[in-house]
Amino acid sequence: MPRSRGGMFPRIGNLEDSSLIARKIGRTEASIFAAPALIAAQGMSLLPSDLTTYPLIGEQIAPGESQTWTLHHTAQDPVKVEFKPRMCANSVRAISEAIEAGIGIGCLPAVIGRRMVAEGTAIQILPGWAGPGLDISLIHPASRGMLPGVRLLIDTLSREAGAFL
Repeated sequence: MPRSRGGMFPRIGNLEDSSLIARKIGRTEASIFAAPALIAAQGMSLLPSDLTTYPLIGEQIAPGESQTWTLHHTAQDPVKVEFKPRMCANSVRAISEAIEAGIGIGCLPAVIGRRMVAEGTAIQILPGWAGPGLDISLIHPASRGMLPGVRLLIDTLSREAGAFL
């Protein structure tokens, strides 16, 4: 993000740069998604343990390291799926584009995945199973010197975002 007086951007997950302010506007859960062509070619996963037989897209980790997804279901105990990702990325956009391209199955915020499903570029894998809950925040520099219009936009989005999530 440019460090300008009025800059603001959405963030899903934890904020690591403490020089920025995070204003929570909502929460979403993570779910598992894949391109329709990938599932047509390899079949649909029915259990979390089946996921390791597919190419998986992970979050940014050190090369060669394993990653773990912890999936939750209302009627079952949480299941940990440990895997070595085919590809890693550190942004929701990169992961969603990799899913759409058929590179592998990935874990995305449900609000992003639902849009992809509606557009026909992805399908949800393991409906009923969810990954971790994720905060959705608006990130901006300290409020001092913030343009009034940006402050108004942040306040409005904070108040109204729940209707869209």
